[in-house]
Amino acid sequence: MNKNIYILCLAVISTIITGCNTKNPPATESTKLSFSIETIRQNKIRGKINTENPDAYFVSGIMDADELKRYPQDNQIIKYQLEYIDEMYNIFYSIYEATCEENDKPDYNSMFLYKGEEKVDFSYINPNTYYELLAFQVNPITHEAIGELYRYTFTTPAIDSAKVSFTVAAIKDTLRIIPSNDSPYIYTFEEQETIIDEHLYKEMYFYDMVTFYEDYGFAQTMTNRGVYNFTFAYNKRDIKPDTEYLLTIAGYNGEINTDYTFVTFYIKDNEFVISGQEVSNIFKSKLKRKILPIRKR
Repeated sequence: MNKNIYILCLAVISTIITGCNTKNPPATESTKLSFSIETIRQNKIRGKINTENPDAYFVSGIMDADELKRYPQDNQIIKYQLEYIDEMYNIFYSIYEATCEENDKPDYNSMFLYKGEEKVDFSYINPNTYYELLAFQVNPITHEAIGELYRYTFTTPAIDSAKVSFTVAAIKDTLRIIPSNDSPYIYTFEEQETIIDEHLYKEMYFYDMVTFYEDYGFAQTMTNRGVYNFTFAYNKRDIKPDTEYLLTIAGYNGEINTDYTFVTFYIKDNEFVISGQEVSNIFKSKLKRKILPIRKR
């Protein structure tokens, strides 16, 4: 399956299964849209998009400078967004129609449109990059655009890179993280199989975990300095023997500020065994991809 389609599958499957016959009051008259931005960080933007008419539906998306060059006119952006949504809707209907009753149909509006005042959260965007947050109203009955395209322009901050790298050593029942200096860093680990099942890329897994720590207010408690010893005796309830895990480490000063160090390991006879190590960059590699015009849950 195409990876973009897979991303959409993860985001809308619950809507399709539980909301097959959802209906909302239509708003077909043009209304004004406005942006209320809460935060712009190196790799995300969060805020709200509001409509004067609370029953109005709209599409939201984001494009960088290169994408905007391909669609220089407002009507081209609107046409592209609506055609893409139609394509995705038809794909999902054909894949998941068996999950609904014979006369029911997955709800287009719940799957792909925002309504009234909605939070928007676009992640995996690149640092030090020009973007435009885009929104336009849509008729919830005909699925045609109403009125104008609204734009919010911004540039993400550059990374304040830390000059630190990480070495990981397995010493019997201890996995030792050794940074090259005293810069702060954050780490996490998870079963390889879980990461593969729940995320397209391991970079996404780590980024999402750090975001989770931040959202719930304990990112700083997860931050370390200096050598850190990760022992099997202390963590054995979380580690299964003969199962491969991924340990991910990156510099962190309130933002991820280094490449990611990935170390795969497993436990055998109560001792750690390292099976691989690599360095990757979330911003320069796999996650530099188009943000899809999809309703955020």
